[in-house]
Amino acid sequence: MEIHKPILKSNVSSNEFTFDATSRDYSTDSLASVSTQPPKPTSGLSLSERGYTSTVQPEVLQDQLLPISEQLRSQVLESRLRISNILSGNDDFLIIAGPTYVTDPLELKACANWLGLASKEVAVSLRANMTKYNTENPDFANPSVMTYEIKNGLPYCRSLLREVAEVCPLVGEISDTLTPQYLSDLYSLSLVSSTFVESQLHRELVSGVSYSVGFNSQDSHLPFDKDMYLHRVGSALDAMYAASQRHQFLSVTKTGQVAVVGTTGNDETFIVLELNLQLSLVEIETLFQKVYNYSLAKFQTPKVLLDLGRISQQDYDEKFNLLKLILSHSDLRSKIIGVLIDSGDNYISDRNAEDPIGVNGINRYIQNRISRSEENEVLEELKEHEFEYLIHADKMIKELKKLKTDQ
Repeated sequence: MEIHKPILKSNVSSNEFTFDATSRDYSTDSLASVSTQPPKPTSGLSLSERGYTSTVQPEVLQDQLLPISEQLRSQVLESRLRISNILSGNDDFLIIAGPTYVTDPLELKACANWLGLASKEVAVSLRANMTKYNTENPDFANPSVMTYEIKNGLPYCRSLLREVAEVCPLVGEISDTLTPQYLSDLYSLSLVSSTFVESQLHRELVSGVSYSVGFNSQDSHLPFDKDMYLHRVGSALDAMYAASQRHQFLSVTKTGQVAVVGTTGNDETFIVLELNLQLSLVEIETLFQKVYNYSLAKFQTPKVLLDLGRISQQDYDEKFNLLKLILSHSDLRSKIIGVLIDSGDNYISDRNAEDPIGVNGINRYIQNRISRSEENEVLEELKEHEFEYLIHADKMIKELKKLKTDQ
């Protein structure tokens, strides 16, 4: 087969090169005849239309703009070690509480103050999931609501979490591959949503983080489907195994460089199982057996964190009795590392000057400055201010302390 090649001819005297294209027609007329229509974007993510905005590198934000103190660094490392010991069965019972999503910085600070008091007696951590978009904000005319100003949100979130981490250990959320680069030094452990347990990208990322990670099998705020739940339990177990292996993948370093990252694997993972009241005790025991008999868990039995979700007045007794029954089984208790409680979104009053009952009531209740005679009266006041989930979460934590003392 004859191959036609363009030839470069040199004019030595003038040092000019001419292009001989006799073998092919490279004229602009022939190129124009191929397509007269401008190319159409094949995706909604067209950078030529949407554009991109540079943001600060993780290392600059972590080490220079918003660094953590040595005291806070020691606190985070101490919390990570304590959680590691819990996973090994050598320490306490872990309790994670807080809202499913952070929607208000002042509420988060109030929640941290509440959990900070409890953390002196039991291993308590605050769930600080920053991944929910504030779509409920009525001020859509505000440019910051609709333009996704991540470059402003990253330092704002880091500043908030740095302040909260001084009071209580934080539980982060691994929802993408870059955000942990900015916040991971503040986390004592993290969770992966059930939406991402089948994502290879998230499994690879977990294999390289320096703290414990839990894989959710069912997010309590989503509708419960038994078949899908069982499927996601299997996916979460597969994710735990995958995260324990070594990986190499493309990522961005803390200095903003694209690099091939090599990880050594993360053995400190666990599965989060929802303690759903739609499941019978027999079904729950079968579910535990599925976890404990996982075929790829060759070296150690998977650890379990029980998700109690939001605890209302109607289902408090039922959930507590079921939890107490599970913990009474020695075979099950040895594999359960703790519980996850959604304590709601309200931790302070509506900040209404005409509503002092909520302010004084919640402060007295959280700081344990009320006597037994006042307790019922204060609780009734607080229920009217939508603190039901906080009240029963606090009550559950106190009951778990008693169970720990009795063991």
